[in-house]
Amino acid sequence: MGAVQGQLPRGTVPTLLFLVGVLLRLPSLALPLGASDAALAVAADELGRARWPDLHGHGPLLPLLLALPVAAGASAVVALRLLGVLLGALAPLLFHRLALRLGLDGRAAALAGLLLALHPVLIAHAGGPEAGAQGLALVLLLVAGLRVVGNGEGTRRTPFLFALLATLAWPAAAPYLLLVAVWALAAERGWKARAAVIAPVALALGLALYAGSGKAAGPIALLALALPALGLVVLLPAIGVGWLRLLRRLDPSRRFLAGWSSAVLLHAVLLGTGLLRPGSVWGWEAAAPTVLLAPFLVLCAVEGLAALARGWRLRLGFAALAFALLAALLAGLGPAQAGLLGGHLGPAGRQHDLGVAARLAQREAGPAGWVALDLGRERLDEARALALWLGERTLVTPESGGPTSAPEGWPLGGPPSLALLTASEPAPGQVTTLGGFGIFAQEHAGRSGPYHVLRVRRP
Repeated sequence: MGAVQGQLPRGTVPTLLFLVGVLLRLPSLALPLGASDAALAVAADELGRARWPDLHGHGPLLPLLLALPVAAGASAVVALRLLGVLLGALAPLLFHRLALRLGLDGRAAALAGLLLALHPVLIAHAGGPEAGAQGLALVLLLVAGLRVVGNGEGTRRTPFLFALLATLAWPAAAPYLLLVAVWALAAERGWKARAAVIAPVALALGLALYAGSGKAAGPIALLALALPALGLVVLLPAIGVGWLRLLRRLDPSRRFLAGWSSAVLLHAVLLGTGLLRPGSVWGWEAAAPTVLLAPFLVLCAVEGLAALARGWRLRLGFAALAFALLAALLAGLGPAQAGLLGGHLGPAGRQHDLGVAARLAQREAGPAGWVALDLGRERLDEARALALWLGERTLVTPESGGPTSAPEGWPLGGPPSLALLTASEPAPGQVTTLGGFGIFAQEHAGRSGPYHVLRVRRP
């Protein structure tokens, strides 16, 4: 690791990178799940009960992994949150190791790992407010990259397996699987061995195009949301310089870097045309699928900084780190988003509002009361995941797509103490049946963002 290893004990930089990744994601453990995570948690809960779920366009790998602790009695929400924090913290550690193998000196590799650890897109969408399958796919692809770079004369099937698993975790990883599959096929000689590569790739690509298609983000959304965040603004010129420097290398890593560059460009094109789900045309979610673009662009930025004079290199490096830290805190802290951004909230702010409303509903219901959730039919998975997060004595109303039969433990005529969390503006003096579970009077108890909490009592 060059100069850094000469001054610090071995393992210090990877340990610090891991701790930074964990600390920045710890606030997310207090948040309920967003829509995408909710679908994964509900799918894992269904698998834990031996029922095949609707994956809603997600890859099957993460729900299958989460089904193991769920079958052992753990909460799918807690398991997803903890796994997301772990994977998000592992990503910069693995990226630091990959940067060293690609020939960066110790200081440059440490800067690359720190920039990725502080990256606001990764904080928001890989183990932070959105735990997601992005973090799992990113970690698997970084392991595949390490195996490719360190392959030598060894087998190419291990990197291919990791890339295949990454695509099964998150279909947006398909361009990188295609790259590794072409590299792996070049080493296979028999038709059976080639078929063993082509068949799973065809299935994974079919899954990616079928389940992962959606609205096109469009070039404006990608430029306005993805590139400034990925380039950390002040490093955008360095990215262009670094990209050229990486592709003009004469060492053995040149072929790997050229292939990685091609996969990144293909990924960006597929996102812009809507062949891989970008999340939305305009909004925070448009940047979520760019998680897999971040490592290569950070590598380009660090390589570009190396071409500058020492003074400029230090100024731009410190400016990028300062901006990244502020952006990471804003991306990961729900109260900060709710207080500073008003109605233009990202995942952390939205889930903070929902979490505050859910805890208020629990207080209004009391220790022996029930909480009813009415978030709307289009948010059924989110309501079901919130019910898993809150625990027992939680009801998803039939108006939100919940069951029409009373849940286990529901007293005849309804409980004497109950709170309703709703995303709809309540009518004053309203009487409700909660979908046929009794006759209740309700009064407004408070709100958090767009969510209202009502005290519901049997008359």
